[in-house]
Amino acid sequence: MTTRESGFSFIDVMIAVSILLVGVLALGAALTIAIARAQESEEQIRAKQIATTTAESIFAARDIQTQSLGWSAIRNGTGIPDAQGVGSFLTGFQPVYDGPGQDGIVGTADDSRGPDGIAGNADDHRLIDGYTRQIQITSLPDDVGFNPPRDNFKQVVVTINYSVNNAPRSVDVTTFIALYQFS
Repeated sequence: MTTRESGFSFIDVMIAVSILLVGVLALGAALTIAIARAQESEEQIRAKQIATTTAESIFAARDIQTQSLGWSAIRNGTGIPDAQGVGSFLTGFQPVYDGPGQDGIVGTADDSRGPDGIAGNADDHRLIDGYTRQIQITSLPDDVGFNPPRDNFKQVVVTINYSVNNAPRSVDVTTFIALYQFS
């Protein structure tokens, strides 16, 4: 009399374990990608917030009518406006700090200094590592045909460069600003 044993063979078990292992590895890879995307999303949100804060600060510079700020200072330049209103906003990519300088406006030469305007003491602003900012301000012509053309409308492009896992990324915010004149 022969007895027949029933059950799984060693080969059956190895095939089942292999299929299970492939599934677990795929799940692990998907989880790793999801974590990387979440980090990238967090960095992108932070860059977008820096860009929108900068754009709002430029609107504030228009609305603050002082000797160094106001409509004439809304242009690119050295960051220190002179009597002719040569731009308050620095050209090229600049480091990003965690607050505005003494003038209260983001993107100007005094950003690294604290509220007292003096560099090198305890109230200086902290550098936000990994982010650089560029503010491009372009005067747009009036369509009304004034001679000489009036400088009443400007395009502002704020670009934030950052990196995620050593891959460079960039966020742009474009807005337009007009000089409000009440007669």
